[in-house]
Amino acid sequence: MSDAAAKRIMVLLLGLVNKLTGRGGIELKVENPGQYNWDPQTILRVLLQTLLNFASAHPEGDPELITRAIVKCGLYDVAAFKKAIAVARKNHIVSGTVVDALSALQAQISTVAAAEEELELDTSEWPEEFMGACVALASLSPSPLRGSPSRNASRSLALSLALSHRSSPRALFLSLSLSLSLLDPLMLEVMVDPVTLPSGMNIDRPTIMRHLMNSATDPFNRTPLTKDQLVPNAELKARIEAHRSEALALKRAS
Repeated sequence: MSDAAAKRIMVLLLGLVNKLTGRGGIELKVENPGQYNWDPQTILRVLLQTLLNFASAHPEGDPELITRAIVKCGLYDVAAFKKAIAVARKNHIVSGTVVDALSALQAQISTVAAAEEELELDTSEWPEEFMGACVALASLSPSPLRGSPSRNASRSLALSLALSHRSSPRALFLSLSLSLSLLDPLMLEVMVDPVTLPSGMNIDRPTIMRHLMNSATDPFNRTPLTKDQLVPNAELKARIEAHRSEALALKRAS
């Protein structure tokens, strides 16, 4: 399962959980509930159990795939999730064992969310020339898109610039060039699961999978392309993970 697919599933599940545990959701009454199979407590139980099943399955051998998708899907709210657990406990919708598992999942989500937040760099106080250089070099990226790079791309580039700003101009340029190679050429964000296309271009797997759902072509030369032609780039992925570790170390040291 890709990150994009996991995120879409979590949007669906959390959206329904939030609706059910929101104002009046679990107590909502309808006429002839049997006709519409309306049993909110059963629905909530199934949704929560489904969340647990996904989280414990470790799809793609990635134990944080689902928790990361929950954090990034845009619908996760700590208070709302705790309320869902409380509602399930109060109404005996799930067993005590499931309640404990949900609480453990909530703790795992908080850990992943904290780690993701640590990687969000505050560049507001960095010298303007740092960000200017980032924007200028990002414009050299081999992306078919035009316009300014995203804020995340600027953060990534500014990080490399900050790490080497006391070095020679050549070292500075090489550091920024390296950072550019870690960016998805379409989204201008640091890749998570880079793959190489037959055209030789590297791109993040979630990005190209979204593209293939609309067009079975290579976005860079429009030649026919299928998901079976995507080749994982293990070397680049290792560099990206090293980059993330370096960013986290810098963040903690600041």
